[in-house]
Amino acid sequence: AGWSCGFVVGELPGKRDGFPWSAIPDPPSSPVAPAPSTQHSPSLRTSPAPSSEQQLQIPAVDPTTTTRFHPRPGLSIETRGPGGCGMAPYLATIPGSLEECSQACLSLSGCTKFQRDNAEAMCYLAGADSGSQPREPNGSAGWSCGFVVGVEGPSTSPTPYPTMEPWRGELPEKKAGFPWSTTSEHELNRWEQQPGYRQWNECLRAIRHRIVEVLADKLFDPFLRSQPVLLVDPAYHTNVGDNMLSYGEVMLLDKLGWKHSECFIHMSHPSLPEANYFGTVLPKHFGSSTKPCRARKGTPYFANAGARNGLALWHAGGNWGDLWGVNEQRIESFRGLLSKNMTVIGMPQSLHYVNAALKQQEANKLRQIVQSTIGLERGKRQVVLTWRQKDSYALALKLYPFVDNRLVPDIAFMMGQIAPSIQLSRVRQAPEPDPAKMRHWFPKLHKPRVDLLFMCRQDKESRIQWPPGGWPTRKTGLQQIIQRVCEGMSARHEIVGIACSKVTFNIADWGSREAVLDALSPDQAGKFSQGFQPIGQAGYVGPFNYNTRMAGAVELMEMGTVIICDRLHTSIFSLLSFKRHVFIDQMYQKLKRTREVAFEASGACQDEDALRYKQATGLEDAVAKALVQLAASKQEPE
Repeated sequence: AGWSCGFVVGELPGKRDGFPWSAIPDPPSSPVAPAPSTQHSPSLRTSPAPSSEQQLQIPAVDPTTTTRFHPRPGLSIETRGPGGCGMAPYLATIPGSLEECSQACLSLSGCTKFQRDNAEAMCYLAGADSGSQPREPNGSAGWSCGFVVGVEGPSTSPTPYPTMEPWRGELPEKKAGFPWSTTSEHELNRWEQQPGYRQWNECLRAIRHRIVEVLADKLFDPFLRSQPVLLVDPAYHTNVGDNMLSYGEVMLLDKLGWKHSECFIHMSHPSLPEANYFGTVLPKHFGSSTKPCRARKGTPYFANAGARNGLALWHAGGNWGDLWGVNEQRIESFRGLLSKNMTVIGMPQSLHYVNAALKQQEANKLRQIVQSTIGLERGKRQVVLTWRQKDSYALALKLYPFVDNRLVPDIAFMMGQIAPSIQLSRVRQAPEPDPAKMRHWFPKLHKPRVDLLFMCRQDKESRIQWPPGGWPTRKTGLQQIIQRVCEGMSARHEIVGIACSKVTFNIADWGSREAVLDALSPDQAGKFSQGFQPIGQAGYVGPFNYNTRMAGAVELMEMGTVIICDRLHTSIFSLLSFKRHVFIDQMYQKLKRTREVAFEASGACQDEDALRYKQATGLEDAVAKALVQLAASKQEPE
């Protein structure tokens, strides 16, 4: 009593069930007017030039008045009386005036005509594969039709994408532009005074520019921009590196003014095992799932979706191959996307197969999907696979010559610079966290800061040779390595100002970030999350809480003066944070090769000392180089 309850009932109509990103209905065919009288039939069949009242010649777009389109030179639009023309399948469906739709058709390769619903101001662009009506224009009132006439000449456009003001991406004054920062003005001033700061800042700016530049022809395409982009399978699970990729994708779309929606296949699947380390304090710490990319298990992907002619971004990562078992689902999903005539961009990946037979088998399957849905010729225009390593790119050219392969820096760089945070370091004096909450063998992270923080993976990709035994034995063995290396370097005067017996360290991985926040009392954790407002955040409204995820990662990384890592995105997070780090590569040199592609964006990226990193060949080499970095940190201004 005293309460009321309401239930939402019903379904979205037809094929758009469960897909909020496909709210565009099927394009209609223009109604056909009654057949004209006999005396007009010959003129309609032979299509003589219409009267001056009927004819509309629309020249190529004037570049001084608009920059949305690059028309094909030598062509213009001719109208031949009232009525529509063409039938599905259309090349594109866009809103606009008659002139805007004419400019769009002149710009779109393969467009031969278009019809416009004058009441709805919607245009349907047709090409060689589109249908035709018995007579065109069909004489229907309320519809207009334009035909491309002329002989196409050589392109004069300097770029294959629209000329528009680029996103510059420079950092605004002081704190603006730094996601997830709770740093004081004094801290930022001190940070900006560090040697190499300007070079680091220019390097990251150039990498972001390179990403936008390489993908610009698709990201600025006015036809693709006519509806929201679909982000397929963003990562919501506990690996912060994959979360960085998803947020980089969100930042890219946000910076370029795209609206987007999401659906899951694997990486954001609700059945992924997630733990809630905050009980009732932060029940949404890990976020929740988005919509599925198919109605139910066993049904084709996107079968119920009504979207067509749009853009889909397939989530990035290091899992194109057979190491992690997700590639089969990804390749099969292309069938559904391409059957809806969507353009698909696979965001930057590393390509690595152990099984050579499976490698060729999956390449053949992708070829068959492209051929059976849009054809191999259109595959080069509508499927773009991007690679973040040169060896992956070279292999992709051989395996997938029927699509457009491109070399693109890792998308996590789109996150931009991350300022250091001191929020939790002021209050992190709580006792060790509950061991029952620890899913890893990592030690309990309760110290405010250590000299060396080993952020290392514990899976089949790692090639680090740890001291043998369990954690106590391993910790002792690592302490002995640090002591031995440090004393040898001190004796050779390779480092100064380091008391070798007092070098502190800890071992962690991304899963340890919960322990960092668990070290707070529930009241402190609640206040931290509720009061934590990121700066320079993308306009993201979705089911996943990126803020809390990145907050824990920032605080975890702040525990170490120097980071030693063998995870790619731990190294990139360190780089974005202007943090001293040493990386050891994994089984197929993913770290070195991915960073090399990104660093080719600018000469500012070529100085290891300015960017505060070194590469090591193994554990002892990493310790030695980290001690040099530690000594250098003691010379920095306070």
